[in-house]
Amino acid sequence: MNCWKCGVVLYDIPRKLSFRAICETCSAWLHCCRNCTNFKPGLPNNCAVPGTKYIADREASNFCEDFQILGKVTAPAKDKREVENRLFGNISPNASALENQAVDESASGSPPSKKSAFDALFGDSEEKGKS
Repeated sequence: MNCWKCGVVLYDIPRKLSFRAICETCSAWLHCCRNCTNFKPGLPNNCAVPGTKYIADREASNFCEDFQILGKVTAPAKDKREVENRLFGNISPNASALENQAVDESASGSPPSKKSAFDALFGDSEEKGKS
């Protein structure tokens, strides 16, 4: 089982989770709606079990008897590049050129000019005007 908040893998979880169980890494409550297989946003009371009592805070500990531990939650991505590639695909070559130019100019000690940043993004504006 993974923590619903930080995604850390939790070992040795008992079949019946204590009402006051917390994640040792992020101190999030484990016996909460967000960590339950019955948590379904959009349904009445956001729960798949009909007739459950209303619970205001879905991330706080509760005393629901219908609680069932959520089997697996994907851990949040730690690398910004990985998230970016997953959301938007590979970075465009123009963006890479801008990053390379920024690195080259920062190595030389002078700040990058606005025109060079523009040219790195959109190419040479004079060449595009001629074609």
